[in-house]
Amino acid sequence: MPNKNIKGSKRDYEMLETLHKILHLSLEESSIDKAMGKILDFIVSIPWLEVESKGSIFLYDDKDGVLIMKAHKNLSKEHQKKCARVKLGECLCGRAAKERCVQFADCEDAQHDSKYKGIGPHGHYCVPVLSSDKKVLGVVDLYVQERHLDDKRKEKFIKLGAQVLASIIERDKLKRSLAQAEKNAAIGTMAASVAHELRNPLGVISIVAYNLKKKLIDRDETLVEKVDMIIKKVDESDRIMNDLLGYLKLRETKRTKVNINKLLEQVVDDIANKKKEVKVTKNFGDLPHIKANQLQLFQVFLNMIKNAYEAITGEGEIYIGTSHDVEKELVEISIRDTGDGISEENKEKITDPFFTTKTGGTGLGLAISFRIIEEIHHGRIRVKSKEGEGAEFVVKIPIK
Repeated sequence: MPNKNIKGSKRDYEMLETLHKILHLSLEESSIDKAMGKILDFIVSIPWLEVESKGSIFLYDDKDGVLIMKAHKNLSKEHQKKCARVKLGECLCGRAAKERCVQFADCEDAQHDSKYKGIGPHGHYCVPVLSSDKKVLGVVDLYVQERHLDDKRKEKFIKLGAQVLASIIERDKLKRSLAQAEKNAAIGTMAASVAHELRNPLGVISIVAYNLKKKLIDRDETLVEKVDMIIKKVDESDRIMNDLLGYLKLRETKRTKVNINKLLEQVVDDIANKKKEVKVTKNFGDLPHIKANQLQLFQVFLNMIKNAYEAITGEGEIYIGTSHDVEKELVEISIRDTGDGISEENKEKITDPFFTTKTGGTGLGLAISFRIIEEIHHGRIRVKSKEGEGAEFVVKIPIK
């Protein structure tokens, strides 16, 4: 009996010590990825849990409806690749997320949908990470030896760790949201000031330039060309201010039924002669009409297709495809080019206002596009690209 009590006390101490470490971690100002890696290390290092020194943590992408592996320990490259993205209901992790309950397996049984060569015998604890209102935030996946006995005390402890992880994830989301709100507020203050200070002087310059051009039109061709350059630059400045104010004034507007395929045809027709050497391939699926603001979506697709053209030097191809996801009740639009691609560093910046790699660009086109899709139409834009290998923008918009 004494040995059993000592063993139980040791187990309780290890459990409390690990929970203390995880709780302390939730108060640190570290990145979410770093925090998840540490939590995984803490949990698999507890002897009494009897889990393997390997596992992973997934975060749920609610727009794409998939789990994305964000932290892992001692997983092979093939394993990481195979389980990088897991659909809801797929394999044990997907079932844990879909059913919002722990999935335990003591062997590689029929529930294991994801298999690969050399996987080896094993079992799992797959524990969902749930928000305070029971929404899925992710999954903790721990490995156990084959024929491991399910233990509700161990399961309860892992669930406690998942609850702390949920608080870290929710805090990170809140921080990001507040940071974006502060950024938009700062840009708004600056934009209002810039517009007020520059609009009137630019208007005066434009009027004077037009009057001067009238007087010089038959006298001095060289001076007329210089005045035309002034007028052009004034127009460019006015366009930049309009783009900036447009970015700030975006709001929910009246929606109508929109035919996405027809809208894309209109955009392509609008810029079809931009580059004769660029081939445009269209593959439109059978789509239902969606409720949206047609002018705003036209602006989004015009920005993206223009960017695709401008990314191509010489000959190339632009692919535009659409499809209907019946289960998720959304339409998907893919715009892919064979251009220069986007570096990993720049992929993180393309939604920032004023960020651009183009000469003469305002850096507001994609920032406006992301806001229209994600904030106003509650959709999602995903960017896939490697530098030198082209880029693909995948837009997902709810039907209603």
